[in-house]
Formats: sequence, structure tokens, C-alpha cells
Amino acid sequence: MNTYSTACFTESRFSRYFLSDPYPAFPAPECWTSNLRFPGGFTCGTMVGAVIVDGGPMMPTIASIALVLLAYLSGSIPFSLLVARAWGVDLRVSGSGNVGAANVWRTCGFSAFALAMGGDMLKGALPTIAAQALGLSPLAVVIVGTAAMLGHTRSIFLGFRGGKAVATGGSVVLTLAPLVALPGLAAWAVTFGITRISAVASLTAAAVCGIAAAVLLALGMLPPAYAIFVWGAVAAIVFLHRSNIHRLRTGTENRFEKLF
Repeated sequence: MNTYSTACFTESRFSRYFLSDPYPAFPAPECWTSNLRFPGGFTCGTMVGAVIVDGGPMMPTIASIALVLLAYLSGSIPFSLLVARAWGVDLRVSGSGNVGAANVWRTCGFSAFALAMGGDMLKGALPTIAAQALGLSPLAVVIVGTAAMLGHTRSIFLGFRGGKAVATGGSVVLTLAPLVALPGLAAWAVTFGITRISAVASLTAAAVCGIAAAVLLALGMLPPAYAIFVWGAVAAIVFLHRSNIHRLRTGTENRFEKLF
């Protein structure tokens, strides 16, 4: 699937559409794509957003922007912090000090972890599913997923601080490309079972997802926009784990002693 940007000109107005597969007929007057002219109409993809000068509806663009903002706000909800607080624990001063689900497991137990993990995953998955249901292009869907991840890592409710995007980013990847996410999930489980170190499991899972995305892209089974998102998410997760990587190098990284 490819994403196209088609500019259409008429005598009275200028419209710019962001388009993607599949290719339903979208009638238009005199239209040009780059240097190509298609008199009387053209065949193009689903309209994702429109910016129209000199009249005309703008709802697709408004809806897309609103969904991005909602995704960011959704991602900003600190479910792990709220769940831990219900257990009488302040994550910011307990365990590793991180406001992520792994620290909930470490400080509050597995039941609290399951609730926190579910919340962190839903806040990434639901906006992404909504973007897909609205028929947005792969690029637009990726922007929505990225907004959810950004909200999790730079929450407006936590002074633009947050978690490390593993659960929220993973849920976005799972929604976009299950064949990328599932090997990563398996890698996380195996690595965590062996090492009992959440950071090692998360970094291993991220690496596996990056490789899986490259393979599927090469096989033509993954839109380029989704592959780029996965690689960007991998880079973000590695960056956000830089303190963990330092502790791993010095042998001081936190290890789970008790799972249940």
C-alpha cells in the first residue's frame, strides 16, 4: 500500500488531498499529479484529510487533527501511576522510580501489573484502531499511534515526563502489524524468563520487532509507513532505556526476585 499526495486545481479553488490505497474512483475536474495531467477526473485512494481554500468541507482534516490530539491525551493518562496509587504506592519514589507497568509489578505485585499493563496497552491501541476504522492512510494512522506513544513518554499530566513506551508502543505495533508484534512479545517472554530483567526483555523485544518489520517490508507484507513507525519506536525505546543500559554495563540493573 502506498500513500500519495495529489494536488487538484480548479478555476475557483485549490484542494490538497492525502490519499492511500485502495483506489476507488474519486471524480474531479482538471487535475495534475506532479507533472501529469488527468483531464475529466482521476482514480485515487481514500481521502484522509483535505485542506480546501475558497470554500468546501474541512471535516476530514478536523477529524484527523482531533484524533491525534485525543491520542496524545489518551497516551498521557498515567494508568500505572494511578493503579499503584490505589495499592498505596507512589511509583515515583518506589522501586526503579519509573512510572511504567514493570515498576508496578516490582512494587505492587502481578495483579496490579496486569491492570496497569492493560490500561497502558489500551491507550495506544484504541486510538490506532479508531484511525484505521475511519479509513485513514497508513501515514495518518502512524501519526495517531505516535501521538499516543508521545503522550505516554511525555505526559501532560506528569509535567511532560512519563514511561518508556514499551507497553503503549507495543500495543500500537500489535494493532498495526501483528506479525511484527507477536515475535517481539515472544522474545520478551523468553528473555524475561531467563534474565528476570525487564529492561533486557524490552530491548530484546524491540530489536526483534525491528528485524521482523524489515523482513515483512522486504516481502511486501508491510506498508512502508508502518515499518518506519516500528523502527522509530525501536529507536525511542532504546533511547528511553539509556539509564538502564548504563546500569546493565555496571551490573547494577534491577532484577525481579519474585514474580507472583
